[in-house]
Amino acid sequence: MQIRRLLVPLVGSDNDQLVLDVGFGLARDLSAHVDALFVRPDPEDAVPYLGMDVGNLEEIRDEYRKHAEVIGKKTAAKSRRRFNAACKKQGIAKAKRPSEPSEISARWIDVVGSTTREMAEAARFCDISVFAGPPTDYHRLFPNVLECTLLESGRPLLFVPDSAVKFPPERVAIAWDASIPAVRAVGAAGTFLRDAKDIQVLSIEEQYEDTADPQKVVEYLAWHGLNAEGRVIPRAHEEVGHALLAAAQKTEASLLIMGGYAHNRFEEAVFGGTTLHVMRHTPVPLLMMH
Repeated sequence: MQIRRLLVPLVGSDNDQLVLDVGFGLARDLSAHVDALFVRPDPEDAVPYLGMDVGNLEEIRDEYRKHAEVIGKKTAAKSRRRFNAACKKQGIAKAKRPSEPSEISARWIDVVGSTTREMAEAARFCDISVFAGPPTDYHRLFPNVLECTLLESGRPLLFVPDSAVKFPPERVAIAWDASIPAVRAVGAAGTFLRDAKDIQVLSIEEQYEDTADPQKVVEYLAWHGLNAEGRVIPRAHEEVGHALLAAAQKTEASLLIMGGYAHNRFEEAVFGGTTLHVMRHTPVPLLMMH
């Protein structure tokens, strides 16, 4: 299916403006709808364990709940004002139901719960989720929300490091390692590939196992009327992520498509891995799927 519904996560920080700009810009290019989701933490989760011997235990717990609720509502209101201002400035209509296919629309959604769980749940019913700005912001504000959305939604995720994505991208690089996430990423990328003037399928040379054959992807894309070129990128002792980004930059790609967390996420977090390296250092937007 074509992309008609985008999820844009808002967190009440200055980064919201960038995410809205990227999301609205892409939605305008695709004539799509944007769901702007803000998740307020459950006040009950703010209550710490205080033990059984603390005096006025319930009063103290109530204070924590009230404080968390006030902060949550205040931050949500700030984020909603920014959303309303962006809609007004860009002339975007607000809608809760599907509009005409050629119209762009947006909706504000405010829920209470676990940010990681609610974002992943909402993303399952959108065609793509859009994150923007430094990936560390999502770890700092809401631990692993970007990664959890990628891992648990079953949907593609677009990550834009610091600027609006160019659509349609003229030059696209596909990171191919023959993993299931890479297969899914290629399958989900049709909207971004159909008008590309140059598509490069990049396989990074493996040191201790067979290197994935990029020509299989080239052949697959040809059946969809897409011309691509496959290349095996040699590497000495550098990490796969570093070699991949260097190769993508040489192709002047404005979009990199790749599978996310083909290996265990814990292993990547402890020992380092391609997904983390690319997300932290990419100069171009990433289209990822797990």
